[in-house]
Amino acid sequence: SISHCDTRAIVAIMPKHNGTVGIDIEHRAELKRDLWKSVFLEREIEALEAFASELRGRMALVLFSAKEALYKAQYPLTQTYMGFHELEVRLTCTTATHGQLTCTFQNDVGPEPVRFSRDDVATGHFQLSAFDSGEVVTGVHIPKRHV
Repeated sequence: SISHCDTRAIVAIMPKHNGTVGIDIEHRAELKRDLWKSVFLEREIEALEAFASELRGRMALVLFSAKEALYKAQYPLTQTYMGFHELEVRLTCTTATHGQLTCTFQNDVGPEPVRFSRDDVATGHFQLSAFDSGEVVTGVHIPKRHV
């Protein structure tokens, strides 16, 4: 998986027998609130509202980035376009700058035999300010059973 922004490019690789991986990097302060409804499910917006107001836009950027990373992980397998609302992402903060991602498919995506079914789950991690320039980085792993 490859991702880039205006400050750097990153690559993640994994042996095919271990599954597939997607990675995303974002170099901006936040995801503006006027984009939330087009990118997030209502449950995701409610979860963002639970963060302190100064963190909401930044955590929205993490959610957006996680959806991008999952798309990059699933597409080589399914060759299927997947919209933002096809996936629900839950964030679990483990430190002030790191956390875990739980990505749950909301609908079936892709053809058999590589179809992701509603409620299939992929997991990952995020890091805020991953580099000195402040980028958000997310990575998602899809287990071997789909490869």
